[in-house]
Amino acid sequence: MVFAICVMSAAAAASAAAEPESGQAGWIYDPGKVAIIDLTLSPGAEVELEAEPDEYVEGGFAISTTNGVPGGEEHLVESRGLVGIRLKGSAQGSFRPLSGKAAFKVKFNFENAKGEKGKKYLGLKKLTLNNMAEDFSLIHETLAYAAYRGVGLPASRTGYAFVRLNGQPYGLYLNLEDMDDVALERWFGKFEDPQHLYEGESGADVKPGAEALPPDEGGFEVDEGDEVNLDDLKALIAAVNSTEGEGWSAAVAPVADLAELTRIWAVEKYIGHWDGYAGQAGQFQPNNYFLYSDPVGVFQMLPWGADETFERHLAFDGPAGLMFDKCLADPACLALYRQELAAVGKAIAALDLDSLANQTAVVIRSWEEADPRLEHPGLVEGAVTKTTDFIADRPGELAAWLGPEEEDDEEPSASAPSPPGPGQVEDNGAPPGPAPGLRIERMEAMPGAIVTHLDLPAAGSVQQVARIRTSAGSLEACSTQASASEAKAITLHCQLDERARRRLQRRWLRLEVSTSFTPSRGDPESIARHILFRRAARPD
Repeated sequence: MVFAICVMSAAAAASAAAEPESGQAGWIYDPGKVAIIDLTLSPGAEVELEAEPDEYVEGGFAISTTNGVPGGEEHLVESRGLVGIRLKGSAQGSFRPLSGKAAFKVKFNFENAKGEKGKKYLGLKKLTLNNMAEDFSLIHETLAYAAYRGVGLPASRTGYAFVRLNGQPYGLYLNLEDMDDVALERWFGKFEDPQHLYEGESGADVKPGAEALPPDEGGFEVDEGDEVNLDDLKALIAAVNSTEGEGWSAAVAPVADLAELTRIWAVEKYIGHWDGYAGQAGQFQPNNYFLYSDPVGVFQMLPWGADETFERHLAFDGPAGLMFDKCLADPACLALYRQELAAVGKAIAALDLDSLANQTAVVIRSWEEADPRLEHPGLVEGAVTKTTDFIADRPGELAAWLGPEEEDDEEPSASAPSPPGPGQVEDNGAPPGPAPGLRIERMEAMPGAIVTHLDLPAAGSVQQVARIRTSAGSLEACSTQASASEAKAITLHCQLDERARRRLQRRWLRLEVSTSFTPSRGDPESIARHILFRRAARPD
């Protein structure tokens, strides 16, 4: 298959078409700034937390903006006396008690023993404050989640905060967006039955009986959705284990979006997320992932726990979670995974993570130096260098694994443009580059249509086709064409057909859009992009 991949700048990646507007909470998830977060606990609450660190206790919360340096000017934004606070982290990993650099969860809609209940803050129910105890660089999670979002995958936003507890400085923390129904609604539309968000950790996998096991015995925790009716998870487990080898992907496709699954596995392997789903096989793997089912029971995977990334040069076909291993044993799924890897490699290379790494390191340097509980002082700079070395090495390692066939993609056919390849970057209409010719200025997902503003370089005709990619092939969702007698700016309206609109009522919809231009004189050209429609509102 020949396909084109639109190259995104780091700025364009931040507004990828798959990613919705940042909303009122956007400012706290800006890795270019550091906020001040003050937590307060009574002496009794501290004793409770030490005894039961996983249980929320009543506390206070305040957040302030700063002028960019520790000890500088602070501007209080929010203060409240009723939130829930608990500790977080695994005993084998990042967990620290209050006497150390504890990691925190803050719950805004916490209800105390008196029945008093707090309200959401900035539309959020929770904050996750990671102590970065296992990330000597302090930037791995920022880079990892940027990579996931940059290839069009739903993933958490990140920011930084300097945390004080009862006035005592605890240091620099990563402020990580919680993956809950608030985040899911931001990506996919209203969360409602029978949707689910399952958390997989410490060896939880889609093996027979896993839906009936508690999390500490290899089962899944129900984070969102009905805790009793797990029919969607049972259907996934049954399909995954129904067969193996050739035909596996066809059996799984009705209950899992294999394009999304292979894309997230490709990113995990590429960034060295060994502690995720596709990272490696081990006693506590797979780990750090979510399974999300849409209203019709089709699953995709969401990333989590990405602090130990950009270190291990994982083999792209190394053994890992059950679905990953079965995918690679099925020729059709393996081919899809290879295509996703090729596209992911190009997309991540275009994100310029090296610059993001260095810029973020500069922003947080003074805060890191002011961190009295930093567990690895003096090692941050070297860890950042190792991270950028990893980023520089990975494209060559991927090219060597893919081999010459995928290493150099051909240009798409001009007279009959082929559909965009799987895993193409979604970019919200950012200009495709400086090369002269057909230029898309902006592409928007409007109600019932794709609206594309483009510049034609000369007289000629333009055709646009949008397709839905399924396990059985691609389905046309809309098509349109126009012509011009001279070079000019035009706007295309590609109206979704009835089948696409019906699908959009049930779930979010990613379309592969091919726009081709045939000039009156000269060679034809084509641009391929992805665009995502969030699920349509249901009629009253």
